[in-house]
Amino acid sequence: MLTIGIDTYATVAEADAEIAKSAVRYTDSTAEYWSALTEEQKENYLADALDEMENTMYTGRKQMYTQELQFPRFASCQLYYTGIPKEVKAAQAEIALQLMRISLMGDKSDGKKYSSARAELLMRKWTRGQMVMGGASR
Repeated sequence: MLTIGIDTYATVAEADAEIAKSAVRYTDSTAEYWSALTEEQKENYLADALDEMENTMYTGRKQMYTQELQFPRFASCQLYYTGIPKEVKAAQAEIALQLMRISLMGDKSDGKKYSSARAELLMRKWTRGQMVMGGASR
């Protein structure tokens, strides 16, 4: 079982909800494949997605230097997140879904930093310097 803040950002239930919400973007049976997976399989894909996310540099800094994962983070002096931002949870679900597509459906990675281009869009403010220490924008 995954634990938020230790080995995942999103629970399986949160990933299920995010994927169900995004199912309209897929013309194939991607969401159906995901729903047919066991809880353990979904957790494995979420864990693999987390590995991708943890190997990326982000703007800001961790809220606690002892925390296991990259998030929650201080985005700037003025902006303080008290938990895992929703776009981080959504990105983990999107990456997990794309990893499933790669392994089960023979799909390819469609992103540059992550397996999922959609996840890259969701994480843009954290990876492209739109939020930097001091609150300045680039």
